[in-house]
Amino acid sequence: MYRTFHLLFFLLLAGMLMDAHGQQGYFQLTPGLDRLLVRDRQVGDLVHRADLARLGLTYAHTGPKGDWVFHLAYGRGLLAPTSTGARTTLFPIWEWDGSITDERIPMDRPMWMAELRVARTFHASPQVDGNGWYFGPALGWTANRPQGFAPVGQMACATFDGLVGRSYVSGRHRINAEFSLTLVALMTREPWSRSVSVPGNMGRISSFFDSGTTWAAPWQLFQAQLDLRYAYQLSGRFAIGLGLYIGYLNDAERDILDHPAELRLFHRRLEAALTYNLLKR
Repeated sequence: MYRTFHLLFFLLLAGMLMDAHGQQGYFQLTPGLDRLLVRDRQVGDLVHRADLARLGLTYAHTGPKGDWVFHLAYGRGLLAPTSTGARTTLFPIWEWDGSITDERIPMDRPMWMAELRVARTFHASPQVDGNGWYFGPALGWTANRPQGFAPVGQMACATFDGLVGRSYVSGRHRINAEFSLTLVALMTREPWSRSVSVPGNMGRISSFFDSGTTWAAPWQLFQAQLDLRYAYQLSGRFAIGLGLYIGYLNDAERDILDHPAELRLFHRRLEAALTYNLLKR
């Protein structure tokens, strides 16, 4: 999984650098802090919290009718329960002689997440200096991978989203608000490497779907995201800013025997942003 993500990262970065020469657009680096609240009934009733340090890279190619936006992000942190003050839990183990002993299992565990997103936006009306509404589709892929015993909130999800946004520019100041809603999703709760080892599967694709991976419509998997950003133009090339992201995912509607669900994720993220414009506007 690490090798796949790193390969995608370097391929996308190389493509962005090759395409950047002579183009109009920008690069944006976004370090931030991400807080994730998780309730995973597949593992238990406890609510867990993950605090992640996150780094994102965005490349946008701007045009008269709309923009192409490519985004990559990676984060690492610690996942811990919030519903109880206990740092460990007792796990029953059956011994060879038939007796049962309780082994103390740490509940704090490392966690990483990765995100890849490509959006194509269109201007709803002719824009002047970047002001106006825009809309468009987006393809996204997100993976959460806690380490250790009983992974809480573990999932990988590919989505097709619809988004709508509004940009406002006044002098050196720029404000952007964007809302997106998942229209269809492909989610799995098991790592692909684990699903490949399921007996009786003839290939990776069949084992991928046998592990509980299913398509989900909006009324089955609800996911919405709100992204608010402010930027201050330092010069024709550089800008700095802040961003606030709020996201919610509810997978509780597909709690069936072959696909244990009841997963809820709530994101809050605060980011700083450093933007480099490829051409002076």
